[in-house]
Formats: sequence, structure tokens, C-alpha cells
Amino acid sequence: MKLLLGFEPRADKPARLEICLHSVDGKPSGEWLDLGEYRMLSVKWLNKNYNKLGKFLHETSLEEESAPSKLKPDDLVSIAAELKRVNDSDMVLGFNRISEIDCDCCSTTIYVSDSQINDRAEVSCYNDLCGAVFIVSPLDDELFKTVRKYPGNDFACKDCSSRISLDSVIKDGYIKCWSCKQRYLIGWGKVHVAYAPEIDGSNP
Repeated sequence: MKLLLGFEPRADKPARLEICLHSVDGKPSGEWLDLGEYRMLSVKWLNKNYNKLGKFLHETSLEEESAPSKLKPDDLVSIAAELKRVNDSDMVLGFNRISEIDCDCCSTTIYVSDSQINDRAEVSCYNDLCGAVFIVSPLDDELFKTVRKYPGNDFACKDCSSRISLDSVIKDGYIKCWSCKQRYLIGWGKVHVAYAPEIDGSNP
């Protein structure tokens, strides 16, 4: 849902579509025809209920076994009612134009919407073994530009020469080449601060 909202900020908002079949002087005239209603679970609702229900759908941790979660019957009825409301929707709507860019490291196709472009948003490569981060921004009504958020933050695989992004690496650890799966140990340099040694007055 978060990815969907990146494309379309209104994706979790309800909407109804109606059209007028006749017009007078270029303006709608007469009855309107109801085409349907779009419904979707809101991010706020998902954040509140996903984990509440999910704890009963997978193996619990030892900590959860000692203090098991409780789900009230009213909570379950409320969740089922909301799921039914969304399931009864009879329309899927989209209001955004979608464009494509290619990751300059792994060549994965990344989709960006007009909303993301106008917001100068950050978009990440969908390839989990890449994760390169890009910033998209408008040039005019039709064109946009794409730049790496961290230019040059990659290296060539020693086995297959594929470009490997380090954008998703936030701490020391192993990463794999997205192409040949060769593992590399990444260690970020650490800055050490210390007092400079005192200078002997006789030996400047």
C-alpha cells in the first residue's frame, strides 16, 4: 500500500465516478449516470489492524507465548465488516500517469508517477539486491530528469563487472552482487577524533 501511495497519493481514499450523458453549450445537462464506487483500506486502518490480526496467523515468538495477544469478538466483527465493505467495491480508479526509468546499476525497470515527479520524490530500485536510490524532478509538462541520490555510490563486481549499489547499505555487513550473487563484506570507514600531541617549545 505504501508503494501504491507513492504512485497515487489518493489511492486509499474512497471515490465515486459519475458521468453526464448530455451537455448544453459545453456544460453537463440532465441526469448523471453512476458508474461505480472505488473503495480501499486506508493506511491508518491497516497500521492499526494488520498486526492485531496477523499475530493469530503465524507462529508466535517465545515472548508472545508467555503473554499472548487477545482479540475481542467485537474487533474481529469490525475487521470483517471493513474487509467486506472494500471487497464490495465495483470499480478500480487511477488518476496518475506512470512513466518508466531504468536503474543505472542493475537495469531494473522502475515506475514513477506524475505525483512523485512533481514532488521531487525519492524512488528506490525494486531489485532487493540493488536498492539504488534516485530523485525524480520535472523539467516541463512532459519531461522529467532522474539523478542518483548518492552519485558514484557503487562499484563493479570483480567476478561479472556488474555495477553494485551501496545506497541501501547502512551498516557494516555482507551484500551480494545482484547478477552473479558473489558476496562482499562492506565496512564503512569510522572517524576517530583525538587530541593532537603537544609540541615541545624547544622543538617547534
